Amino acid sequence: MMAKGYEIRAEEQGWLDSFNNYFDYQYKNNGHVLDSDFEQVRDNINYFNNMVAHGEAIELWEN
Repeated sequence: MMAKGYEIRAEEQGWLDSFNNYFDYQYKNNGHVLDSDFEQVRDNINYFNNMVAHGEAIELWEN
């Protein structure tokens, strides 16, 4: 049985570039999010979507 994992996704690369710059990340679209980073990245995505993008610019997908 494979362990659950998460990928970070953005419909537009510009949003992911902005997210990376805002939080000093280096994620690529469909990039794996480490389990140890999951909660922080999830919280940062929620903040970014609500306070910066004002919409669902960045998502976490379970794989």
